[in-house]
Amino acid sequence: MDVYLNFGVKGNYALNVSYERKIGDGSVVAEIPAVKVVGVEREKGFFGLAESTNVELAVNKIDNATAIVEVAKHEELPVLITAIDSAEYVSLQTEEGKILTRAVYQVRNNVKQFVHLILPKDTKLWSAFVAGKPVKPAKDKNGTILIPLEKSSFSGENLTQFPVEIVYLSKAHGMGWVGGLKLILPKTDIPTSSLNWSLYLPQDFIYFNFGGNVKQTTMTDAARGLTDGYRRRKMGGNASEGRQIIPSQAASLEELKEDVVRFSQAAGALPIKIDIPKEGKRYTFSKLLVTENESPWVSLNFVKAFKQLQGLLKLFIFIVIIVGDNKSS
Repeated sequence: MDVYLNFGVKGNYALNVSYERKIGDGSVVAEIPAVKVVGVEREKGFFGLAESTNVELAVNKIDNATAIVEVAKHEELPVLITAIDSAEYVSLQTEEGKILTRAVYQVRNNVKQFVHLILPKDTKLWSAFVAGKPVKPAKDKNGTILIPLEKSSFSGENLTQFPVEIVYLSKAHGMGWVGGLKLILPKTDIPTSSLNWSLYLPQDFIYFNFGGNVKQTTMTDAARGLTDGYRRRKMGGNASEGRQIIPSQAASLEELKEDVVRFSQAAGALPIKIDIPKEGKRYTFSKLLVTENESPWVSLNFVKAFKQLQGLLKLFIFIVIIVGDNKSS
């Protein structure tokens, strides 16, 4: 390579040369060639080496100022780009075996496009909202639900949160006089720092033998004084704003489902916002550090409340007395 100057130079002269050379992947031995100046009587100087990102340098051999360096390139580790700071679940179990659940995830997202959800078996997604706006969920070939995410903005050095809300209906076996239940929450592909779950169960049962991978925190009877009631309110607005349902006192889940279907047809492709009826015995659960693709779940046994059996018990005692009197006579 020849370097031509635009004018004559006296004294010292500085010439900077930059060049690149690909050394390949993995652990290799790379020779760093020196730039030789032609037509000079003597050269002297030094080499400087510095690593970048995940490359580790180690000097192997030096020969006549030609540096031979061993380069070890380490595998890059993935880092967390999206997190769910908290997840709030509210589930209503009916005696007929229907389970209506609302999940609200507080998400911080850097570059992830979707949150992947694996819903429980025999489940239908009713609505999805991201940052308060209705969204159109998708489904991949494996049946995984994809909810599009927004990108968080920065507040100082931290990413801001936004809510991701879904409502879904699951079907299970109806509740008889005695039996057991197992309720499972969705799997996500994003780790969750903390989870809280409020479960409303039919009033006329006694529940015991709780199990699962969540911790039971409190138990309250929400049938009196703590019920939200049922009031239906239909909000106006166009299809892009969605509509909200607050069930009335006389509404059943079947009536609620009819409202969902009717409003979905009126609102077009975007979902409506649904409030979960809160009636029955309330049980609460919590869990810390839910990892990716982990299903929080709870199991329990139940028996029909004793007051419902009093009539049958009285009838049984009456029959025993009659039979005893007939035998004695």
